[in-house]
Amino acid sequence: MIAGGAAEEARAARDAGASRTAASALGFDDLLAGDGGAVKASHRRYGRRQMTWLRKMEGVEVVDRTGLGDREAAALVLAAVDRQLADSRTNPFG
Repeated sequence: MIAGGAAEEARAARDAGASRTAASALGFDDLLAGDGGAVKASHRRYGRRQMTWLRKMEGVEVVDRTGLGDREAAALVLAAVDRQLADSRTNPFG
């Protein structure tokens, strides 16, 4: 994101009068301050919170795509969907 010009995009949004919602986006202020490390840290913390929340949800299957290409990850997601569909056909109530 940073190498792709996220800081410039944040500055342009600010200069164009970004809404309060846009300005409160994760990392917006850090990008404006040029603190790439803080942007990365806040995204990692947010990701950890999401994973904690997801693990508590019944029926959620987390797909770890570490080291996988897009096609491999997509195949895992489709396999998970197929399993969920098969389970719902076998037991439509749960």
